[in-house]
Amino acid sequence: MMQLVNTALNVLVAPQAEVDNIINRRRASLLPLLMLLVVFALLWGKYYDNVDFSWLKEQMITNALDDNEHMTREAMEENMATLSADMMFYVNLFSGSLAICILLLIRSVYMSIATNWVKKSRLNITHWFAISSWSTLPTTLLMLITLFYFSDQDLRYMSIEGVNLASLNNLFFHHSADSPWATMLNSLDVTLLWSLVIIALMFAKTADVALPKSLLVTFLPFLIIYGIWAGVILL
Repeated sequence: MMQLVNTALNVLVAPQAEVDNIINRRRASLLPLLMLLVVFALLWGKYYDNVDFSWLKEQMITNALDDNEHMTREAMEENMATLSADMMFYVNLFSGSLAICILLLIRSVYMSIATNWVKKSRLNITHWFAISSWSTLPTTLLMLITLFYFSDQDLRYMSIEGVNLASLNNLFFHHSADSPWATMLNSLDVTLLWSLVIIALMFAKTADVALPKSLLVTFLPFLIIYGIWAGVILL
């Protein structure tokens, strides 16, 4: 147990020192993934148990009407008539958990390809899935902090976007929900950047490449995706 705690602490502050241990004990990588999924469920359960769902549904209808001028309020209200907080929670839990696993798998495939492209390596997809799983610890830590913070907060009129306290939008930009920049900036948070730095540091050690090169390779997909996204918004 103490070894897992030490691994978690090292991943957060000194990932290069822990990479060999993670590679050699790949089965243990299921633990941080399980922790993430459990805390994810607890956080969204807390939110949907406390939010004023009538108010939230009204916000969702208003936002949907802003995005679709051809839809009438009556039709939108009819479509959402059976929507409940429990239904939203289970949909969010299923879709969010599935998205987490798929994104980790995609990241593992990319890093496996990148490692062998930059420098031939013994690491394969299973190794990188283990590394990617441990790199989610900053996100799990943020969710735990958020849970404790929410324990004495009034969540009745908090938007869904407000749950991610560390998103770039909530921290720095404060775009309203109807802004084209809001969705993009809400999808970016400091724990994502922290996780990518962890992967880049481990990549630098395993592939024996300079840190600037490993940072570029690790961040490249995100730079491309968000660069295109920002370009579409500007156009």
